[in-house]
Amino acid sequence: VSYNDLVSKLKEKLGSNYFDISCLTNSSTDQYLYEIKFYYDLNFDKKEGFSLNTNCDKNKQMMFSSN
Repeated sequence: VSYNDLVSKLKEKLGSNYFDISCLTNSSTDQYLYEIKFYYDLNFDKKEGFSLNTNCDKNKQMMFSSN
């Protein structure tokens, strides 16, 4: 899956932008989804309006580890 496809699906399902996505790369330059952070305040309301911080290469496909 591409970074942009994942972001689009998350926004489609969640209705807003309150998450960051992190990736890991290995020695062969494969890119794996590492984590998705969701942001809430102390009342568990969504903290929206983030600029989608990421270390993922948006031009590479992301793979999902089976581990």
